[in-house]
Formats: sequence, structure tokens, C-alpha cells
Amino acid sequence: MKKKELPTLNHMLLKLVRRRLFFPLLIAWIVAIGGVGYFLMQTLIYQQQQVVKAMARMVDRHLEQGTQILDAVARVAEPAGPLGVSSLLKSSWEAYKHFDTIYYLDEKHKVVLMVPSDPMYIDLDMSSLPEFQETSLNGVVISRPFISLRTGNPTVYLIRHLSRNRCVVGELSLGAIQQEIAGEKGTYGEASFFVLDQSGTLLAHPDTELVKQQTNMGYLEIFRRGLERDTTLVYDDMGTKFMSSATRVKRVGWAIIDQISLAALLRPYMITFFLTILVTLGIWLTLVWNLRKQLRRHVVVPLVQLSQSTHDLAIGDYNRAKSVTAMTNAFAEVDKLANDFQRMSGALQARQAALQESEERYRSLFERVPTGLFRVGIDGEILDANLTCTRMLRFPDQKTLLRANSRSFYLSPEQWQSAAAQVGQEYFEIQLRCYDGTVLWVRVSCRPVLNGDAQILFYDGSMQDITKRKQTEEALNKAYDELELRVEERTAALAETNQALQREIAERKHIEETLRAERSLFIGGPTIVLLWKNVGDWPVEYISPNVVQILGYSTASFLSGKISYKSIIHSDDLEQTETEILMHVKKKDTCFEQEYRLITAKGEPRWFLDFTVIKRNEAGTVTHYHGYLNDITERKVIESKMAHLDRLNAIGEVAAGIAHEVRNPMTTVRGYLQFFQKKEAFSRYYDHFNTMIEELDRANSIITEFLSLAKNKSMEKQQGNLNDVVQILFPILQAEAFRKGHQLEIKLGEIPNSVFDEKEIRQLVLNMVGNGLDAMERNGVLTIGTYFAKDTIMLTISDTGSGIPAEVLGKLGTPFVTTKECGTGLGLSICYQIAARHGAGIEAKTSSKGTTFIISFPC
Repeated sequence: MKKKELPTLNHMLLKLVRRRLFFPLLIAWIVAIGGVGYFLMQTLIYQQQQVVKAMARMVDRHLEQGTQILDAVARVAEPAGPLGVSSLLKSSWEAYKHFDTIYYLDEKHKVVLMVPSDPMYIDLDMSSLPEFQETSLNGVVISRPFISLRTGNPTVYLIRHLSRNRCVVGELSLGAIQQEIAGEKGTYGEASFFVLDQSGTLLAHPDTELVKQQTNMGYLEIFRRGLERDTTLVYDDMGTKFMSSATRVKRVGWAIIDQISLAALLRPYMITFFLTILVTLGIWLTLVWNLRKQLRRHVVVPLVQLSQSTHDLAIGDYNRAKSVTAMTNAFAEVDKLANDFQRMSGALQARQAALQESEERYRSLFERVPTGLFRVGIDGEILDANLTCTRMLRFPDQKTLLRANSRSFYLSPEQWQSAAAQVGQEYFEIQLRCYDGTVLWVRVSCRPVLNGDAQILFYDGSMQDITKRKQTEEALNKAYDELELRVEERTAALAETNQALQREIAERKHIEETLRAERSLFIGGPTIVLLWKNVGDWPVEYISPNVVQILGYSTASFLSGKISYKSIIHSDDLEQTETEILMHVKKKDTCFEQEYRLITAKGEPRWFLDFTVIKRNEAGTVTHYHGYLNDITERKVIESKMAHLDRLNAIGEVAAGIAHEVRNPMTTVRGYLQFFQKKEAFSRYYDHFNTMIEELDRANSIITEFLSLAKNKSMEKQQGNLNDVVQILFPILQAEAFRKGHQLEIKLGEIPNSVFDEKEIRQLVLNMVGNGLDAMERNGVLTIGTYFAKDTIMLTISDTGSGIPAEVLGKLGTPFVTTKECGTGLGLSICYQIAARHGAGIEAKTSSKGTTFIISFPC
């Protein structure tokens, strides 16, 4: 196959200049011109928008100035009379010269006064204008523009409403805006400004005739977009392309437009653009042609000569290769390359000699270095070793060493494996067996040498004899052991002295612990110790740290004054507490006790017994109180329960004494009532007799319940499960709940068996469930539950009623205390007695969402 002919260097350089230089530069230039044109266009748009906004601000200022003048006139005219208004209008018109005419309208919106005066307009009715229909007294109303019959200029009315439906009206000419626009040349000299109202009618334009003709230009797209937001748009109008910017005067909704012909705008830029292209292309073509000529002279020709010399060198003709002359027209690099070729053959021969000399020097250094150097194969064979290594291992000569295997130097195979594992580390120390059998310590540094495939070829390493250093270390260790023995003997002597010191320290520690224990009786115990000052709200100057565990307050909150002692005393007890303290102070007592409630950080009231010591100064004035507080809340609860049981026992004794005496006469009365009920002479009183018999039966049932409080009947306790009792009663209770319009749910947990009187437990459940059903409105839910916790069987009965009042909650279980209209209050008292006979407790938790009774039976 014929080899493809390669292009010449001259051809490649020309191609390179054309493709890599000319075309990229041309593309970069076009992109740059396009970018500059884009940013220039954005700048033109921005400048045009700024000019049109400035014109909008000028229009707004013109209207704003008229609004402020009219508003000032209206504020002065409000309280003034007709004569005062006339002089005010005249002076304002002459002073400001801002309005063509100022009118004063009465409550029927007829012209009463005007400046300058014109009798033809007096009594003119202006109420038909829509702007006069607004009656707001806040601000000035601007009317739609119109052509004034007197001036021929676009004009607007500025209307300021006064009280009693009167008005002050200023006729504001827009001629000033017309003059400003007629004198404005636009953004780029050939632009024009014009102002349009909301409907597109011209209010100001360089051509005043168009304004007087009230030409409508609402068809322009730039106008419609300008009413919505600030915009710039290129559009066609009557065959001419225009670029316009528009903005809106927010006060009146007018549009301000700056319009310029697109051809006039772009003409200077297009001329500049094409001239720049022509000049740049000419410059580039000249530069490229000159570059090609210089490259051929200074690069192509010298490289051709150099290529011929390289060919001569490749075929071994060193004489012709050295005959390359200096290239005066070439670049310095090409000339240097030619000189290098001339020295190449001589340099190769010189380097070969230098390499041989360097190898001899390395070998001499290898043999004479005081450190043992070696090279070992992967199987332990010794490939090379210097004279120092030979002498260190006690070999007679190097040849004998090279015939040995390095594994024979190790004391055991395990030692060789340990050394192999440490290869690659900075160094390691090991014992070796020499040729004559002696053992020496050496410090070895060894690393693997790898080939291109990361495979180990051999190991290069060095070693130093450290036997003397090891012997010195051993001697130092022996001396250290002797020194340690002497230290131990001295330590034993010091130990006896230390024991005497320890005994003294122990005695001091015992004294400190005794003092600490005594202090902890107050600091860590149940007693709060505090010192408060006898001023104001009783600021606390000291309080023991256990206040955090007992009351939940931090000591810092008291000592900083954030919390005073009075602030945590229950509001119901504060007055009585202060009274008792003053009483003891007057008696000149030194100490006293009292009981009152304190509020914890959680808002819970707890009872405390306060032993207070009164502190007086030398003058006998009370300055401080030193208090020792003990929590007696549990004792108070027990006392309350004991009082409750005493009341029940007392009621039971009374019931036992009078119940039988009351029932006997009631039985006689009931018999006579039944007897009279059957007599015809009393037939008309039949319903009355029925009512009396029912009331006697109701009284008898109350006495029966009352008697049950007095009965100390024996109980028949048997082994059973509370869940079984609830399951047996469930159908009866569910029927009763359904009759009263409620739902009944049971949530029974796993509980152990216990000993109880089943009849009494049934009565307890029936009474409690009955109370719960009566406490709820219709569609209530009553829940019976059981669970086992802390060796106690819990029976819970919950309703969704309105809760128990606070004044009744503390009296629960007392006979005749009830919240039901027809209740006796005896049912719950019986439940408390049944619970007491079973060693159980009853706890009530109530809120506006319902009440839960928890009966806890010991297991």
C-alpha cells in the first residue's frame, strides 16, 4: 500500500494562519461588535426611559403644585365668609399665577365667585360634571382634560370639596406642558414627546394643531402598554418604524411617550459599523500576508535545512551533520536547535565516558561507606553487599557473604517472619547471628524495589551495629533497678511518718463529715431554712438549697429579689399569717409556730408548719424573721380523712338511735292512709293519699340508706376478681345508661384476684355508676376501667359531665351533701364506708370536661 504523501510545511503554515488565526479573529470581532451593539441598544433604551420618566415627573410636579395651592386656598376659605373668600381667591390667583381661573361654588355647585371675574360665568351650574358628584373632604379631585373655550389650551379642573357641599375649583391650563414638549428635542435630537390622557386623546404634542383638534392616538400599541407599566417598544406607524418609551403618570393615569424614528436612531451606528468592518478587514489582510512572509523566511527555510541535517545524523553521517552553518535569518530557538545538532555526536561520546566514570565513583563510595549496605532477593539470597556489611557479620570476604542466604542470620524462623513484616518501616532493631556464631544487635532500614507492574524485584537496605548501645542501655537499666530499690527503702521510712499524718487527717475528716451531716439536716433534709427581712414584701436574704426539691424555686430567684416570701404565701392565708406575726411581735415573743399554705413553682398549694424566730436589733426593733419550714401536706390530708370518718361514725350513731323511732310512726301513718284511701267518703282525695304514701316510701328508703351507715355488719369476704363483678353488672348498667340516653364503655385490664365482699362491691359500683349517669347531659359517655399498678388494684369510673364544684369537692362522702336536685347525698357516703371496710381509698379528679373516681384496693 502506497504511503500517503504528507503536506509541506509551507502549506501547513498557510492553512494554520487561515484557520487558527484569521477566522477565529474574524468571529471574535463579529461577536464583539454584536455584544457592543446589544449593550449600546440597552443603553439607548435605558436613557430613553429615563428621559420619559423625567417628563412624567415634570407633569406630576405641575399637577402637585396646583393641588397644594388649591388645598391651601380651601383650608383658608373653609371658615371665611363671602367677602373673605373673594379677597382670598383674588390674592391667591395674583400671587401664584398657576391657575387660569379660580371658582368658588355654593352647595348646589353653582359659581358664586370667580377670579378673574367674568359675569357671564356667574351662577353657572357645574353639578353635571361627574367630578362634582364626589363629596369626599379628603384631597383634591382632578377632572378629565378638556379644551378651554377661553384659552384654547388643554385644561383640567382641580376640585377641592368643602363642608356643606361647597367647592373651590381651579382651572389649570396644560399649556406649560405643551410649551415644555414643544421646546424639547427628545433623547437624540429627532425624537418627539407627547402626552395622552386615559382615552388616548392628545394633551401635549410638538404639533399644537393636533392638540387643538383633540386627536386620539389610543390605537398605538405603545400607549396601551404604557398604561399598564413602563415599557419600550419598536412598532410601525404609517409605514415608519419607531422606537418609543412610555410611562404613566400615576396621579391622573396619563401616558407620557418619547418617540423616535428607528432609521434616524440607527443611521450613525450603521455607517460607523460598515466603515469599521472595511478598515479592520484591510488591516487584518495586510497583517496576515506579512505574517506568512515572515514565517516562511524565519521558520520554514531554517527548519528545512535543519531537517536535512537531522536526516544526515540519523544515517550516521556525523561530518555532514556537524556542517550545519549558523542560520542568521532564523529565530533564536531554531538557531540554537541547529547548534545543538552540531554538538550532538560529540556530546553522546562524552556522556558515555562520564557514565562509566560515575559508575566507578558510585562503587567506590558503596564500598567505603561506614554503614552496611546490602541488596537481598525475594527468597533471601544476597545479591550485593559492601565491605562494611561483610566485616560487621564477621565474614572472611565478600564472595563468602554473597554465597550465603540472609535467612541463616536470624535466630529463629519466627524472628525472620517478624523482620519481613517490618520491611518498609523507617527502621527496626533486631539480633543477628554472625558467621563466627556471635550475636549482635543491628538497626535495619529496608525497602522493596518495584518494577513497572508493581512487583517486587529485590530489597535494598542498610544496617548499623548497635550492640554497644544495647549494652549501655542494659547497664543503665541495672543501675535504675538499684536506684529504685533504694527509693523503696526510703519510701518505707517515709511511710511511717505518713501514717501518723494520715491519722491526723482522718480525725479532721471525721470532724468535717460530722459538721457536714449536721448542716445537711437542714440543707438536704425536709426542713427549709430561710431568713427574710421585715420590710415590704419580705425580701429573702438567705434560703437553704433544698427549696429547689421541695418548692421548685431556685435560690437565685429569691436572693435576686425576683421572688419575695409574701408572693408565695397563699392569698387566703396571707392576712392571717401577718396578723399572727404581729400578735407575737407585740407580745415580745422570741419564737412561735403557725401553719399556712405556700404556692409551689408548679402553682400547687402545700401546707407548711413554720417555726419562726424573731430577730431584733439593739433598740428592740424587729429586723428579720428566721423561719424553719416543714411540709405537713400529707398530715393535713390524713387529718381531713380522719375528720371525715369521725363525721360518718357520728352520723351512724345518731342514725342507730333515731331510725327505729321514726320508722314505727311512719308505718302507722302509712297504714291509716291506705285505710282511708279505700273509703268512698275520701275517694276525691285518692290522688292526695297516693302522693303522701309515695313520700312516706321515699322517706323510708332514705332511712334505710341512713341505717346502712350505722350498721357494723360482718362482711363475707371471698377470693374473687373485680373484673368478674363488672362483667356481671354490665347488662344492668348498660340498660340503665340506655334508658337515660347515655353510652356505657368498659376498659378492663389484667388484674390479680383479691379478697372482697361481692355484695358490697356491687352496691359500690351501682351507686358510683348511678351518680355518674345522673351527672351527665344526654349523649354522655361513662367509662368503667380496671388496671393494676404498684401492688394496687385500681377501679376507675369516669363521666363526661360538667364536673364537681370546688365547694362540694372537699365535702364528698358527707351525708346529705349532693349536687342532684332530688338526691340525698347518702349513696356516696355508703361507698366511702364500703371502701373503708375493704381498706381502699377513693380519689376524685374533676374538671369542666368530666369527673373520674379512682378506688384503689390493696392487693
